[in-house]
Amino acid sequence: MDGVKNDMARAKCDWDREKKKLNAEHQNELNMLRGQMEDDAQEEMRLAKEKADKQFKKRLQDKENLWQAKFEEIEQEIADLNEAHRVEIKNEKERWEARLGGQMRS
Repeated sequence: MDGVKNDMARAKCDWDREKKKLNAEHQNELNMLRGQMEDDAQEEMRLAKEKADKQFKKRLQDKENLWQAKFEEIEQEIADLNEAHRVEIKNEKERWEARLGGQMRS
């Protein structure tokens, strides 16, 4: 009978050790999966941020291109106005010179 009790106590101790080992392995797997999930979540967040940054930079570049085109258009208008003004001044000068030349001959 004592032998059976000893065998039962040994079996119980073996089961307790096996149970602790299984619980530790399970906990390690859970921790590993939790870490992997956190890494995956961080990677998703990094990718989402990267995508948002690219979209922002594209919108910013598009707006910059639009403003650059408007700026160049305004510069061209200014150049055209300056040229028209220069031609107008030249024509006015020629008219005055013609009037003054005609008055001096008279």
